[in-house]
Amino acid sequence: MTDTYLPFPRQTRRRRSSEPVLIEVGARSAWGYGTGLAALLDEIESPRMWDPIRSHGRTKVVTFPIDRAADLVTLLEHREGRPVEIVAVDR
Repeated sequence: MTDTYLPFPRQTRRRRSSEPVLIEVGARSAWGYGTGLAALLDEIESPRMWDPIRSHGRTKVVTFPIDRAADLVTLLEHREGRPVEIVAVDR
C-alpha cells in the first residue's frame, strides 16, 4: 500500500530518550545539554544556535533565550517524561 491510499498522513516516529537533560541558566541565555533539544526548540519556535565554545567532540550544546527555558522544561518533563536538572551559572 502506498502513501497515496492511506486515509491519514504517515507520521514519523519520534525518538524518546530517557537520559537526563542539563540546562544552565545565565543572565540572558540558557544552555542545554542533551539529545533532541534542537527539535524541541524548533517545535516551540524558539531561536537557537549551537554554542561553538561549549560544544566539543560528540557533545553539542544548544544556546537559547532564557525566556524560553520554562517552555522547554515543561515540554521535556511533562510530554517527554525526561528528568531535567537546572543549574544557575554566572556567565
